[in-house]
Amino acid sequence: MRRAQPDLPALSAEKELVIYRIAQESLTNVARHARAGQVELSLRAEAGAVVLRVVDDGLGRIGLEGAGIRGMRERALLIGARLTVTATPGTGTEIRLSVPVDDHGPVGETSIVGASAERTSPTGERRERL
Repeated sequence: MRRAQPDLPALSAEKELVIYRIAQESLTNVARHARAGQVELSLRAEAGAVVLRVVDDGLGRIGLEGAGIRGMRERALLIGARLTVTATPGTGTEIRLSVPVDDHGPVGETSIVGASAERTSPTGERRERL
């Protein structure tokens, strides 16, 4: 399923390309690894940012960081975006990319949440900061 909000804010060509490539890699990862029955891709405006979400109902596992996730992380950092990968075993995985509309958006940040993470957040979630 795909959902795109009409009238999204204008972004630079570089930011649009990063959104496209991260969506592409996310869907590739779902096809290769998730064993998902369904996947949802959405794109919407949210508080000074354009947010891409790719959510699947697959295995919800994150193994060692492969070239796909590493590439997504690097692309996000290049444009000052925030990338979060959240995996819930047996429920699925969510990729969330928040791209600032202007140059004063979130500082580039990435995180992975899931069974293979090493650190714990203040709320008790297992998190690995990249």
